[in-house]
Amino acid sequence: DLLRRLHLSPEQALLVALPLLLLALNSRWIWSGPHRDAWLYYGYFQNGVDYLRRFPDLYYGSRLSVILPGWLAHHLLPVAAANLALHLGLYWLALLSFNSLARELFGRRAALLASIALGCQTFFLIPMGWNYVDGFGIAYFLLALAAVTHAARSPGRPWLLTLAGAAACAMAAANIFYAVYSVPLALAFLMLNPGGARRALLPALGWFLVGGVGTFLLLGLLSAAAGGPWFFLEASVHYAGAALPKANPFRDPSYRWLRGAHHLVFPAAITAGSCFLLLRAGWRRTRKPLSRESLLAHLSLLLVVGGITSGQVFGDRSQLQHFYYSSFMTPLAALALAAFLAPWVSPLGRRAFGTCVVVALCAMAIPLA
Repeated sequence: DLLRRLHLSPEQALLVALPLLLLALNSRWIWSGPHRDAWLYYGYFQNGVDYLRRFPDLYYGSRLSVILPGWLAHHLLPVAAANLALHLGLYWLALLSFNSLARELFGRRAALLASIALGCQTFFLIPMGWNYVDGFGIAYFLLALAAVTHAARSPGRPWLLTLAGAAACAMAAANIFYAVYSVPLALAFLMLNPGGARRALLPALGWFLVGGVGTFLLLGLLSAAAGGPWFFLEASVHYAGAALPKANPFRDPSYRWLRGAHHLVFPAAITAGSCFLLLRAGWRRTRKPLSRESLLAHLSLLLVVGGITSGQVFGDRSQLQHFYYSSFMTPLAALALAAFLAPWVSPLGRRAFGTCVVVALCAMAIPLA
């Protein structure tokens, strides 16, 4: 009865309880460690208005979609409660958005198992638990991707595209380089709505822009009201323009860092499976080709992994080297995992599937203790 009142399915209730279980096992993931940038943003959470006025040229202050939620939390609640509320909220937004997305594409069972796999990943917990921008970017990205997916398959709800546009703008405001992750959003809409079959493309773009432009104007208005620039991304754009032509001081060309690159294990394993599946499907031309939904999940992962890897190998980037630059690969790997799981778990009986859920929870959560 309580779940019905809260409009939560049993699967969603389990996912809401998941971070509380993880906190009971080990609470370190939800407290930022002594990381420079995370502490800088904590300073903005405490003194955002003052910092925007004093340091208008620092790009940190342009990331208002990160600063604003943190500032609100820390001005409404005591310090410890604010940290818990902010990062639990971020975790729930990201994981429930992912579950809604995966459930729409692959069904409730595969979505639940993939959500458990994602929600217990160390390199998902760290972004969700510290004050750096990647956790915020991931949460906004998953919200936008879920909204786009539902909008492409539900022509009667155009407001979902407005929500997607707002979330995409917030994602780019968290770090302007995250704007490249708008490509999977467009891919999802085009693949799930081929040729505008369910929703015409131009009106859909209009609804999306209403959310994106509206959010941009709102953040600009808040920046100006706090004493910062109206074009709140000015410092970020200036920094990016100055930094891109220079040699990257964070890149290690020796690749010795691969020995400790634990953040790549899960995405690399799923990416290898996606490559194998796509190559086999193309080679055999099977009577039962991959579904549009599976193609979307695997191609989105390969697109992002390929882009990040190309920048590391052929460019002067370091996204693959550092987990906080490559963390967007983890949720997309979990989505591809849902695509792998769907045909296996759908025919299971309730008891057998329940056993799978218990085993997954034990296997993923207990090692974090």
